[in-house]
Amino acid sequence: MDETTTEVMHAPLEAASAVAKAMGKDPRSAKLCMLILTHSCNLNCSYCYEKFKSARKMSRETALSAFREQLQNVRNSSEYKWMLVDLFGGEPLLNFDVIRYLVEWVRENVRDIPVQFTISSNGTLLTDEIKGWLAANSDLVFYGVSYDGSAEAQLRNRGKANDSAVDFSKATWPSHPFRMTIPPESLESLTDSILVALKNGFHIRAELAGGIHWPKECAAVLLREGRKLKQAFMADKSLPTTLINRFFKGGEDADMCGSIACGCATRCTCYDIDGKKYGCQMFTPLTVGDKALPLEEVNLTLPQNREDPHCVGCPIRHWCPTCYGMNYVMRGHTALRDHAMCHMYLALALLTAEYQSELLASEPLTPESAGLLKFLLRIRKLIDLRLSEIS
Repeated sequence: MDETTTEVMHAPLEAASAVAKAMGKDPRSAKLCMLILTHSCNLNCSYCYEKFKSARKMSRETALSAFREQLQNVRNSSEYKWMLVDLFGGEPLLNFDVIRYLVEWVRENVRDIPVQFTISSNGTLLTDEIKGWLAANSDLVFYGVSYDGSAEAQLRNRGKANDSAVDFSKATWPSHPFRMTIPPESLESLTDSILVALKNGFHIRAELAGGIHWPKECAAVLLREGRKLKQAFMADKSLPTTLINRFFKGGEDADMCGSIACGCATRCTCYDIDGKKYGCQMFTPLTVGDKALPLEEVNLTLPQNREDPHCVGCPIRHWCPTCYGMNYVMRGHTALRDHAMCHMYLALALLTAEYQSELLASEPLTPESAGLLKFLLRIRKLIDLRLSEIS
């Protein structure tokens, strides 16, 4: 995974999907509870979006109160069947005492509702004691490590390597994916980096870095490298796919733009260190300081809080990824997307449509698959046209 960086954003529902797959559960039936255990971190990573760090921490009492509130919500709900608790920071291992307390309390006291924990960590504070505890509780806890790839990339981005933590996480939770974000400087080695990681047994969720400058010429490089990656996936269908494996599902001609696929402010409730509630970590004081938006002020069910007028008429507006929290952080409104990413997402969408249509064409067609192939070929032409217009 040379010259790659971890995803700077953290999508709660994607975390639920990874855990649900390992548990054999439906991620759509999970209630997501995020606890920001500390505003402190032992590192200062170059791409970190948390700009208002401090030494403040969440207490045991606050953590347990938040957990019990969401547990009761699950018990009273017909929609939710299990809980995913994301232990977040800062660096959550700086408040390991609360992690241990909460997990052990759940093990001893909760029998009726399945509960799983994830820890989102930089991996540099693991001790033998913490490793032993995590391994002993691996049935309840997934330990997620951020990873920047090569030793050079680790030192450049964060000033410290975490190779032993990566090895520990991969060995203890082999099915849990590592998130990778691809910045512009990694595009030239994109195919080799991903294929080496996949062939070495890593489960990868690769995405383009957001919130940074992408020169226009990067789209052509992404298409070149992505097509090499696509051919590798076509040649070896047993190889896990990443980056270009998202399906188009239709609806590109509908009026509504955007969804709440991440779970922000709907399935997810985020508790800050003082117990105040937010839609996700992007709206908290840790990220936006005095511009923090409490949970009740983030209403993503309203179309005007999701729909960007700039996207009207775009053939991929229902597929195009966005982070409503990052939109708020960077542009002051949840609906306003990063238009500087349009050429990159169009290129990625074109790769996806090419891959899916070539997969369909490689097998005998049914009436259903023939209809989907026709749709994908139409979308490819529309994306090509849109990409040429903005290039």
